[in-house]
Amino acid sequence: MSRRWGDRLIFALLLVVLLGVSVISFLGDTARQGQAELRGSTLSAAPPGTLALYRWLEDAGYPVTRIQGSARFADALRDTDLLFVLNPQTQFSPEQLAALEAWMGAGGVLVLSIEGSEGLLNPITARLGAELSPILPPIAGALPLRQPLWTDPPVRTVSVQTSWQLDLKGDDAIPLLSAGSGPLMIAQPRGRGRLILLSTTWPFTNAGLREADNRWLAWNLAASGAGRRIAFDEIHHGYTGGDLRALVLSRPWGWALIYAAGVLVVGLLLAGRRLGPPLVLAPQGGRRGAAEYVAALAGLFQRAGRTDWVAGRYRAEFRRALAAPYGLDATASAGSLAAAFAAAHHRPVDVPALTALLTDLDQAATPAGPGGKATGDAALLRLVRRAEAFRNDII
Repeated sequence: MSRRWGDRLIFALLLVVLLGVSVISFLGDTARQGQAELRGSTLSAAPPGTLALYRWLEDAGYPVTRIQGSARFADALRDTDLLFVLNPQTQFSPEQLAALEAWMGAGGVLVLSIEGSEGLLNPITARLGAELSPILPPIAGALPLRQPLWTDPPVRTVSVQTSWQLDLKGDDAIPLLSAGSGPLMIAQPRGRGRLILLSTTWPFTNAGLREADNRWLAWNLAASGAGRRIAFDEIHHGYTGGDLRALVLSRPWGWALIYAAGVLVVGLLLAGRRLGPPLVLAPQGGRRGAAEYVAALAGLFQRAGRTDWVAGRYRAEFRRALAAPYGLDATASAGSLAAAFAAAHHRPVDVPALTALLTDLDQAATPAGPGGKATGDAALLRLVRRAEAFRNDII
């Protein structure tokens, strides 16, 4: 094996390894995050998603939207009366937390469900003064509502599935669902607004919405917004508006692709070879003149016997010379054009002679039919000379 082929083989193997790493990283990253990000997302029709709740409220006439661009989170809150944040999977920035606090203080209602998520939620739980603690064994079943807070329609029991319970600081926190020593759902006033905090997302999911009185819980919560404008937070499920640069730089497969592109560039530079064979420029001779083109085109028409085409070109030019100075119709019949030209011209015109000339030109420009005979070269030349003599004398 030559050295050239050995270098190419090593280069190809490096690319294959890096691309394999990117694929494995992408699949592993998707497997780890996919189910968590889908749980609570209105973009998921799977059992842990909340697409059914979104469509139900939308069909009921509520103005329902999704917040998917992190750059406009505070702006979206200004157009929202009730916000569902269901099982968020990424941290809230300090600016987002401050916007939430100000929004609730002005009358917004926040429905927030949190279920641990490996410490990602520490900033928001600390800001809200809440803590999570595990429940052993996990709870799965219907629990009675401790306070008759929602009665249209009545909410008596709520079906839950969770491994966490809540601890919300403050004497104004009202426990609504409890299991064992700690509550699973709490309501707390926040300025002119309200916080509804849950340690379970199950009541709002596609699978859990139909159990017990879960749908009526969601219905009463939707009606608690002062202006009935409802939004679902999708930013913290990973839908941040499609920043490709941030996505590539934050994923192992993105860095693998960057490394692969770097290896490709370095390999091309080290090889020092062209990307294709060199191009040989065609020799440039002297340019042909316009007279040669005219002669070649005339020869083609002569061999084809198409004197009608030549006659048609000359007829059109002759008629324009008659009509243009006086604004006449160059396409009129021979008699009409001759009479109109004679009436407009400042010198006497032989109308019958001009009519005969225009008629002869029309006939010469008419293609010969099957079995017909076209105007010969000599006859066409005489006709053109006749027309030019008239042009020189009159026009």
